[in-house]
Amino acid sequence: MSAGSQGGRSLDAAKIEAAYVGFHKTFNNRIGTAESVHKRIATVVETTDLVDRQVWLGATPKMRRWIGDKVLNKIRAESHPIVTGPYEASLEVPKHDILNDKLGMWRPKINMIADAYDWALDELAVGMLAAGVAGTALGTTYDGQNLIDTDHTASSAGGTSQTNHVAGAFTATTYNEAYTKLLKITDENGTPANTAGRRMTLLVGPTWRQVARDIIDQQTQASGETNMDRGTADLIVTEWLAARTIKVNGVSVTITGNEWFLLPSNSTSILIHVKRTPEFLAVEDGEYAFRTGKYLYGIEAEFGAAYGLWQEIAGGPGS
Repeated sequence: MSAGSQGGRSLDAAKIEAAYVGFHKTFNNRIGTAESVHKRIATVVETTDLVDRQVWLGATPKMRRWIGDKVLNKIRAESHPIVTGPYEASLEVPKHDILNDKLGMWRPKINMIADAYDWALDELAVGMLAAGVAGTALGTTYDGQNLIDTDHTASSAGGTSQTNHVAGAFTATTYNEAYTKLLKITDENGTPANTAGRRMTLLVGPTWRQVARDIIDQQTQASGETNMDRGTADLIVTEWLAARTIKVNGVSVTITGNEWFLLPSNSTSILIHVKRTPEFLAVEDGEYAFRTGKYLYGIEAEFGAAYGLWQEIAGGPGS
């Protein structure tokens, strides 16, 4: 915008600057406040450095009687970097809405841009889970198996076969089967991967909402007996597990809506690397603004996900 005749800023320029400051503040106040799923079902690492998932793949150090030299637990030799990619969410705002002091009508849209970041990470995490039980091409865990599978091994070099896969529809019986399997899974040292002290989270979509609530919340069963499963897990019912097809890392993933998962607290079965946290950007001048009379606002971020420890999840396709 041009300066006024007295050499100061024009009124239009002041309004444009106020719009940017106001939108930026609205964004900063909103970001990270949305109800999100990924923080409860995945491990999130925010760093500009390369994140190699091999750090999470080593066995838990096991206490042993100290005779001779100490045994040093080392991370695995193989490299498993988490691949990240750029993401964006953008919005056009008519110039005249800003000049005519209509910022209030656009603030809800700025809030939605902020929420879009958390939603993207939710969709990424849930998409990885759905692909992990279906066996679609999003990679495997370190033992070469799908995230949810019947023949896992604790070591990439082999070992006793273990399973975290539960077949059949989601019921109280299959829920108990998953819970039992989680408690029986061990790492390569034979240490239980999920001790009884770890709080469990049950993740389902709308399809299993009522069934899950009956299992987790009801005091008594339909037979009148005490419901021994009441309170054994924190229930998350998410719309991200509704039937649809999404893109994850550029790959189509079909979510049937029947998938369900049981995870211990602080599970590292899904690792999310946020390489670049959301940055609020604006374009309020230049050829586009001059030609269209519209200003651009939006965010950019970079993130990605990979499979971590299969030992820290159980579940099934629900069919």
